Amino acid sequence: MSSKREKKELSSNRRRAPRANVKIPVEIKIEKNALEGRTNNISASGVYCTVDRFIPINTKLDVTLLVPEKARREREKSKEMKCHGIVVRNQPVGRDEAHRQYGLALYFTDITRDDQAELSNYVYARLPRKEQQMFAKEKLHPRVYKPGEVFSRTDIGDSGFSVSSANFRVLGEEINLSKNGIVCQTDRHIPLFREIAVNLVLPPRKARKADEKEALQCSAVVVGCTKVPNSSKYDMAAYFVGLSPEQKKRLEECIEKIL
Repeated sequence: MSSKREKKELSSNRRRAPRANVKIPVEIKIEKNALEGRTNNISASGVYCTVDRFIPINTKLDVTLLVPEKARREREKSKEMKCHGIVVRNQPVGRDEAHRQYGLALYFTDITRDDQAELSNYVYARLPRKEQQMFAKEKLHPRVYKPGEVFSRTDIGDSGFSVSSANFRVLGEEINLSKNGIVCQTDRHIPLFREIAVNLVLPPRKARKADEKEALQCSAVVVGCTKVPNSSKYDMAAYFVGLSPEQKKRLEECIEKIL
């Protein structure tokens, strides 16, 4: 399988990756420091766990998972999966300030295709039957969006800056944007760690003609999506992945001028 095909396949798997509430051992390494804990939920794209230390967003980590395998002769057996991840969310949980805990969401940035497939099977087997049927149906008959069906474009200011996506409809005018991600309201719930496409149209540079706008196509990972009370809207937060340092710098320059 070619490198391009592998990346496309992994990306497709991530977009459909289900998530199950399972508790398995996890070890997180930051340089020479190691934290041990157990997962709260897990998917083939990332993991959510509770730790006793605050770790800043965007921190890159080494992650080790002990994924249970089928027991043989009544002896438990686990497979050690090693990968790299990045912190996309870290927030306090619980009320015990003396022993503060943090809910940590990690997105897998580097995991082998075999481990991801095995992890996906492990998660799938632990889903409720209705969810298994739903994901099986989606795999056989993937959702195809018709042009304009859920495509939305929202203009920001008068400079030509706009945000659009074919995965959801952007609602309202309030959009919080940074070089690392986006927060906005959508018309639908998008699962944690789902990979989505976000298209940004940047204002033209001074040296360009006014009608020569710059398109920036981003992949983003959903790190939060909660329903707005008494509304059909959802507050969604997504973290950009794959942007080069130059693209981040360009995006940051545009945001400073416009917002």
